[in-house]
Amino acid sequence: MVPYKGTRAGNLRQYIKSKPHKWGFKLFARAGVSGIIYDFFPYAGSITFDEDTFTEDEKALGQGGQVVAKLCKSISEPNNSQVCFDNFFTSLELLVYLKEHYQIYCTGTLRANRKRNLQLKNDKQLSTEGRESFDYRTDSRAGITVIKWYDNKSVILASSFVGVQPLGTVKRYVISEIAFSLPRAGRSSRRGRPSSEEAPEPAKKIMRVVVPRPTTDVRYDNIDHWPIHADKGRCRLCPKGWSRMKCSKCQVVLCWTKERNCFLDFHKK
Repeated sequence: MVPYKGTRAGNLRQYIKSKPHKWGFKLFARAGVSGIIYDFFPYAGSITFDEDTFTEDEKALGQGGQVVAKLCKSISEPNNSQVCFDNFFTSLELLVYLKEHYQIYCTGTLRANRKRNLQLKNDKQLSTEGRESFDYRTDSRAGITVIKWYDNKSVILASSFVGVQPLGTVKRYVISEIAFSLPRAGRSSRRGRPSSEEAPEPAKKIMRVVVPRPTTDVRYDNIDHWPIHADKGRCRLCPKGWSRMKCSKCQVVLCWTKERNCFLDFHKK
């Protein structure tokens, strides 16, 4: 998401509740392992693909598959490329299409309702077998493997690039061990994952001088209360007013606009 809260972008401006920047331009991008973006285009609702021409096979892939197909067409050496994407885009039909038409091998997480009629062990069976258990199916003709792997919960992956072999082990973080080992080692008292970045210095508090309200006798005596110029500040009477005027005697900022006169109201009982 590219942050944008303006009102002049039409269908280009999107709202996605789960994103850190909820309002903005939604971009579909193809990036390399270095993080460099090689191709992208913005999402524009129903008119996103109005200027694109898709074959019948590409239309059958749905929106997510069409996004991947469009971005993969600009790959200069498709037969030497491997593409990874998440479960919004992944489908078995997309993996077959990219392999047959562009010789592009892919890997992606797969939603449970997109595995078609594949019969894999359910979550209860895998949880009984314990963490790191898995089940898989391979289509030898299409060259696609679908694997369901169980950790804290199950995740399904589909690939035309890799299979389940060879099996290996990976080093994983255990939060409870990190929380106790780091302080003892004298490295840091910070809990959670280790970070290569140093902890930022705490932000300095800005002390703001608050002018006390005048006493009731002074406020309502109707003597020498004159408006004078002041630094911009929040009105002491209304909750959303700002003004560069204050009372010469009470020394409080008060606003005076076409809709309201807080300067007059502040000095009336």
